[in-house]
Amino acid sequence: MNRDELITYLPVYMKEHKITQAMLAHLVGVRQQTISGWINKKKSPSYKHYEKLLEVIGDKENETNS
Repeated sequence: MNRDELITYLPVYMKEHKITQAMLAHLVGVRQQTISGWINKKKSPSYKHYEKLLEVIGDKENETNS
């Protein structure tokens, strides 16, 4: 999943998993405002945060499919 696809998917993922921006921010290690900026496409995650988002989403998806 590339960055644009990931950012587009974030709101869907958050809704499916009942995760707030604040909760996702805590998991990724950023502020809630940063998550908001990504979702509103005002900012783009750094490579480090992109990798962490993929890790968090992968972990939650694996929990759901278990």
